[in-house]
Amino acid sequence: MVELDERNFDEVVTDAPGPVLVDFWGRGCGPCAAMERILQEVAARRPEVRVAKLDVGAFPNVAWAFDVLSVPTVVLFEGGVPVRRVVGAVPASRLEQLLDAPDDGEDG
Repeated sequence: MVELDERNFDEVVTDAPGPVLVDFWGRGCGPCAAMERILQEVAARRPEVRVAKLDVGAFPNVAWAFDVLSVPTVVLFEGGVPVRRVVGAVPASRLEQLLDAPDDGEDG
C-alpha cells in the first residue's frame, strides 16, 4: 500500500494508468485500522488495482479537495478522476462491488 502525501498524490493517483483505491484515514481511528487490513486483502486479490492511503490529519488540503469529510473514506479513482466512494468501515465484498460497478459517475 502506497503512502500518499501532497507531493506524490498526482504521480500515484492522478497520473496512474489504471484504477486506484485511496484510503483517506486518520490516526487513532479504529475503523480506519480495520479498513487497512481489508484494503490489503483486496489488494492481494486484485493486483490490477493500486491501493494507496492518505492521512487526512497530515494532509487536510488533499482530503478537502476530494470532499472527504469523515474517515475512513475510500475513493476509487479511474483515469485520475474520483468515480465512486464508500464512507465508513465496510467489508472486502463492498470494496469488490465498488471496483466492479459500471462507471456511471461518482457514488456518494
